Amino acid sequence: MSKLTIYIQKGAFSLQALEQIQEYTNKSNKDCFELTVAPVKSARSAAQNKFYWKAIIGGFMDIRGAISNDKTDFCKWGKEDFHEAMKEKLLRGKNLTTGRVYTRSTTSLSVEEFSEYIENCIDILVRLGGVIMDKHNGLYREAMGA
Repeated sequence: MSKLTIYIQKGAFSLQALEQIQEYTNKSNKDCFELTVAPVKSARSAAQNKFYWKAIIGGFMDIRGAISNDKTDFCKWGKEDFHEAMKEKLLRGKNLTTGRVYTRSTTSLSVEEFSEYIENCIDILVRLGGVIMDKHNGLYREAMGA
């Protein structure tokens, strides 16, 4: 079962949040859970953002002709189209209480969350035949602390 993440503003713990926790625990076959409350880490770094747009989204732009098919002509796609597609694929969620589907913005991601998002984007890019160019290795090390 995946992890449940709820974002709350200071002093604004809602009945909806409690209901989400209750629904989550009821769906599990576990008897005990750990609840951790921690401040949200700072948003993604400028280095991560730079690497994402240059290496990853740029990588999708480089292979868009090769991945086009009968259903989708990726040659017509721009950077924003690939960005939106990655968000839809990787940052889509469902509110457990209302059932409403939502897509998180990459600007709301913490440094840690954006690192995970970048790695998942790289996996998709590589599976489609793309590569992270050597010229971007410095950007990767700076963005990911590697």
